[in-house]
Amino acid sequence: MAEEPTGAVAPRRRERRPDQLAGGPHGMSREEVEANQSRRILAAMTELVAEQGYERTTVEPVITRAGVSRKTFYELRGGREQWFLAICNMAADRLLARLEAATREPGYPDDRTGRAAAALVGFCIEDPAGARICFVETLAASEGARAWRDALLDHVAATLAFGMAGDGNGAAAADGRRAELAARAAVGAVLELAGRRPEQLDRDYATALVATMLGTDGRGGADG
Repeated sequence: MAEEPTGAVAPRRRERRPDQLAGGPHGMSREEVEANQSRRILAAMTELVAEQGYERTTVEPVITRAGVSRKTFYELRGGREQWFLAICNMAADRLLARLEAATREPGYPDDRTGRAAAALVGFCIEDPAGARICFVETLAASEGARAWRDALLDHVAATLAFGMAGDGNGAAAADGRRAELAARAAVGAVLELAGRRPEQLDRDYATALVATMLGTDGRGGADG
């Protein structure tokens, strides 16, 4: 058997993801294969954007980590921005689910204020990748991503304002406007939190701060 030339370097092999399909027949339909590939690309994109930011997350490291071809990457969703917006939507869904659960549960306005503040701060601490993707990395992306971010901020503020304005039993329009202004102030605080590392945040202090902002809707502070 011929020896390899001195100094030859073996080609680098891609590491397989735990969720990557084995080669050869696997008994899955085309749709199931594509769904598996999409999940891997989304996971790889989320990890890389969280680690190094959107600007440095080019196609090559994503497909290498996901274990898919460049052709598959483009055929499934069209390009880097489309995949990025997909992980933005996934993170936004997690945030909005938290907020809606916090603000739509029956209770006194002060109770909802505390729950909403805890939901916002909890998102930044427990899902730091999602918070950065939604509020920080979108600023480094395209105009479309920045427009998506603006729409998310509007949705978050409206969700908070709905919860803070009362129980839907004829709250005055002025109260609704004050609630939305307070909600936007709280969102501004959350944007600052999203740019920090979770270990840098004091959960209790941050929650109290956001609750105070949400409580300034014409009814007094968050503690009544």
